[in-house]
Amino acid sequence: MHDRTDHNKFAAQIAERLRQELVATRVTELAAFEKKAKGETPRKAKRTPSPVRTAPAASVAQQEPPTMSNVMNIFQPAESTTAHLKAGFMGKQGAGKSATASFFAIGLVRYLQELGVSYAHKPVAFFDTETGSDWMIPLFNEVGIPLVVAKKRSFADLITAVKWAEENASVLIIDSITHPWRELQESYLKSKKRTFLQIDDWSYLKGPYGWQQFSDLYINSKLHIIMCGRAGDETEQYTDENGKPFERPIREPSEDLTSYIRRCHEFDDAVRNCASKAFNDQFRKSLKVK
Repeated sequence: MHDRTDHNKFAAQIAERLRQELVATRVTELAAFEKKAKGETPRKAKRTPSPVRTAPAASVAQQEPPTMSNVMNIFQPAESTTAHLKAGFMGKQGAGKSATASFFAIGLVRYLQELGVSYAHKPVAFFDTETGSDWMIPLFNEVGIPLVVAKKRSFADLITAVKWAEENASVLIIDSITHPWRELQESYLKSKKRTFLQIDDWSYLKGPYGWQQFSDLYINSKLHIIMCGRAGDETEQYTDENGKPFERPIREPSEDLTSYIRRCHEFDDAVRNCASKAFNDQFRKSLKVK
């Protein structure tokens, strides 16, 4: 059969053209190589490396490993820079936290007066959430130390009380810190329209918009603060069979521990009945009260 399109001839023409172009390219490359070998083509100037700069002796001396003399530029001889007492008492209801805090405050004020501290004449402020300050009024009247009381429970009132006492009081007693903490949680739950706390809630409650406001004041304020708190049980969150979340104590006191605590209380009561008069007489004598 005769091939009218003559494909073979067309393919031969393309092959010849490609061969000629390849030969011409190779001839050009060979000519350039021969010129370069004969030195007829100028060589590119080699790149000379920049000189190495040497650091001056002064900077090298500053980079020497730290010695004891250099460390003393960071550390200084220890000295006390905290001049305000931060104390806390924790116990169950009726353990004597209010009385202990009041005795502590009276002794501290008397000591400040002996030292001639300027603010020692200011009253003792009592942030009272449990009306325990009523029982302490005769004690403060007896020793001649003025007492001012704020019977509040909210977290906002606690912040206001600390700020006020820093300017106007010698000592601040907070009794108890438990109620403002609970009020903060209850207010938060009310704003969320929930009745239980979730794990994610603690970051807000203990953060800068929550309890950290008090923590910063407590640590950094120029004020003697005596704080009382109720002892409580550790709890954990769990979900019941209906999918409802609850909190429950992590551990309950064992029978042996409960019995031991009861015996300790009985012993304390017996000792207190025998020693209370002698203790009070000795304490009053130390305060120079007749």
